[in-house]
Parts: sequence; structure tokens; C-alpha cells
Amino acid sequence: MLKSFKDLVLKKTIKNFRFFSHSKYVLPNLSFDYQALEPYLSGDLIELHYNQHHRAYVTNLNKTVEKYYEENESSLDSFINRLNLLTSIKFFAGGHINHSLYWENLLPNKQGGGQIINGPLVEAIKKEWKSVDEFIRIFNMQLAGIQGSGWAWLVKSPFSQRLSIQTTMNQDVVTQGKVILGIDAWEHSYYIQYLNNKTKYFENIWNVVNWKVMNQRFEQ
Repeated sequence: MLKSFKDLVLKKTIKNFRFFSHSKYVLPNLSFDYQALEPYLSGDLIELHYNQHHRAYVTNLNKTVEKYYEENESSLDSFINRLNLLTSIKFFAGGHINHSLYWENLLPNKQGGGQIINGPLVEAIKKEWKSVDEFIRIFNMQLAGIQGSGWAWLVKSPFSQRLSIQTTMNQDVVTQGKVILGIDAWEHSYYIQYLNNKTKYFENIWNVVNWKVMNQRFEQ
């Protein structure tokens, strides 16, 4: 009787083991042409980053979600398989989410990219780091300090409304706070243009940072 009860609980748990919609994820459209961020980010770099790397995250996310939903058996093995697939889903979904935020954070220099907009966001930055220049310096230090692959983020606390700089490894997403800015420190985000001089990439990307979007996110 006890064994049957355990089996019933396990089957019910497996049946309800659903965390996300069974729908296709799509690659977002860029708001600029591949060459529009030059000379700071080359057209070849953007095309590779967007059309191959980000697209691969979306493709693999959809494939892995499909495999997840193919595990329909109410068995312990099926349950374990789903747990293993969730690790891959976390990685591919993180890559999709992080890159989607990244593209929104970029704007051609000729359209206002890199132009700091005075307002509540700048005041909040000055409150934490005294000046925008000092904030950028520390942000770039955090980027340069990432071992391997990862991201640096400017994040607004949902509680204190204060800003902080966070780093995440691989394709982990920010789970505490609202993302205001995200910069990719993966090698694929700079290597074909900057080779191993990633600090130059960190310096130059600020010329195409979209402060309009940053302000919108901060004020939402």
C-alpha cells in the first residue's frame, strides 16, 4: 500500500513537472544593420555574434525543450532525464535572454550611441560611484576580472532602488534586480576584431551603448 502511494506521488510530480511554455522561441530582430556599430564593433563581428552564436542558443533551446516534452513516461528514469535536460535549458535560455538584452543595449554612434543622458539614472550612478567616468572604469574592471566566459551587469535593486554592478558566469542570468545594462565578456563577442585585446573592446563598446534604453529600464 505504501509503495503504491509513493508511486502515485511520483507520477503526479512528474506529470506536473512543467516550468515553461511549450512554444517556439525566436531570434529577435536587430534594430540596426550589421555595419552600423562600426568602427567600434565591426559588421563581421556583429553578424557572427548575432546570426551564428545567438541563433544557435535559440535553435538549441527549442530542440532541448522539445526533448523535454517528449519525456512523457511517468517513471523515475523519465524524471531524471527531465532534470538533466533542465541544465541544458538553463544554459540555452540564459544565452537567449542575455543576448536579447545585450542587443537592446547597443545603438549606432551616429544615432546617439554612447551619448550620456542626464537624468535620474545618471544621478543614481553618481550616488554610487561619484561620476559616470568612475562608474565606467569600475564596470570595465569587473568585466576584465571575469575568468573564462561571462557577463557584467548594471542592476537596479527592486527594494532599495539603488544600483550595483554584478557579474554572472557563462550564460547565467541576473535573478535579483532589474537589468539596466549588460555587456558580453564571452570571447565570441570581440575576438575576430580585437583578438586577445579584450580591454580595448570593453573601452570601445561605450561608444555605442544605448543610454536611452538604459534610462527607460531604470525609470520603469
